Amino acid sequence: MSLIPSIRLLDGTNIPWLGWGNGTGVTSSSNAVECGRLALESGVLHIDTAQNYKNEKETGEAIKTSSVSREDVYVTSKRSRAPIPFDEVLNLIQESLDKIGFVPNLFLIHSPFVAEGGDLKALWKIFEDLKDQGRLRSIGVSNFRPQDLEAILDGAKYKPVVNQIEYHPYVLAHSHYA
Repeated sequence: MSLIPSIRLLDGTNIPWLGWGNGTGVTSSSNAVECGRLALESGVLHIDTAQNYKNEKETGEAIKTSSVSREDVYVTSKRSRAPIPFDEVLNLIQESLDKIGFVPNLFLIHSPFVAEGGDLKALWKIFEDLKDQGRLRSIGVSNFRPQDLEAILDGAKYKPVVNQIEYHPYVLAHSHYA
């Protein structure tokens, strides 16, 4: 059991407010597994990974090799720059799910800066459709500015449950998100 409090999201699910990021400080595959396992066994029951980090498989392995049951772990993953057409986005999301080995609790658009010719609104619609199909659970965004949120909210079926903003000792200033 974790002593870290949770926050209730818009869709009624709860997310631990502190998590282990399997990104910046992770230097190798074995390091990703070991650090993730140690975080879980220390009571940090939220692991954050992403396609960009190239360690989604290791995140799944960290959970499997830890003494913590999968049901007690909250996992966030993120889809990187979005290629359009639709089928490519679906394939890349499915690739993430296959690497992790399960559907994460939360899946995010990693950045509002989609691939050239991409459309944030179209990408958000894909996330909504996958949520409706049960292929994604909670859906949200990461590092979105107000104008990026406005772009997807107009006509959206679901609001993002979070806007995860990068914040750590290497990145502290965020006036452009206000």
